[in-house]
Amino acid sequence: MRSVLPNIDEVIEKTSELPVRPEVADRVAIATLGSETTAADLVAILMHCPPLSLQVLRLANSPIYGMAGKVVCLREAVVLVGMTNLRRVLQAAATFAWMPDEAKPFPYQARSLWLQATSLAEASGLVAERSGVVEKGLAQTAGLFAEIGRWVLSMWFEHQARVTLTALVRQGVPYQEAEKRIWRKSHAQIGADLIRFWGLPDELAVAIQFHHEPSLAGDQIALSSAIWLGEYLLDSLGIGASGRQIYQNPDPITLETLDISTDDLDEIINLFMEKIDGLEADLLVA
Repeated sequence: MRSVLPNIDEVIEKTSELPVRPEVADRVAIATLGSETTAADLVAILMHCPPLSLQVLRLANSPIYGMAGKVVCLREAVVLVGMTNLRRVLQAAATFAWMPDEAKPFPYQARSLWLQATSLAEASGLVAERSGVVEKGLAQTAGLFAEIGRWVLSMWFEHQARVTLTALVRQGVPYQEAEKRIWRKSHAQIGADLIRFWGLPDELAVAIQFHHEPSLAGDQIALSSAIWLGEYLLDSLGIGASGRQIYQNPDPITLETLDISTDDLDEIINLFMEKIDGLEADLLVA
């Protein structure tokens, strides 16, 4: 019989890592051996494994490099850490299996969560690129980590995440409100708490915390809006952890913040559709 599960604040303190896909760590480690491999090449592979990307970003924000709490972009982290150190981290990640007894290593939603993360990173990056208000690499990084709270809920509270939450949503309870009824916090708040607990820049935490409510993000309204609009695009295409459609129309304030028109949205969707098949294919072999 499984032990009594801890409350959400205990879970955050116990979650020192997220489970890494060893095959992705191996791919990046091999890539670091190539003399012509660039930081952009490594980032492209890392984008298929948010937990591994988090490890790299956390390392870059450690006191070792004198940039604690300042590195917000995955590409910056890769350049700062360097190929040799990155290879060591990846080799360790591919062999070290962190997981408390109470948690499941790969949650029931694993594939859809990975697809959601990589797709949201891509969509947020395309939004930022078209907008010009937010740096593309920053938007991609924030989009990649925006749903980590849902990963943690699936790992630690598999039954509640799969059964109880679904039942509440089917009753018409809004998704984040249903999460709060069960865990006292939404997945967005949990994700932000984790980012802060891991010592990553607060601007990432704020953007993630309010990526469903960008108007509350203060100085990070543009970054949070890029994630929101990226998620809106995925939702309109039926892509996500549950395939649910929760956004009816693009938020006018978000569009104004990013200086993006509805015509721009159509073009972004077309660009994204050119990439989605590749994302899904890479997910299968990564």
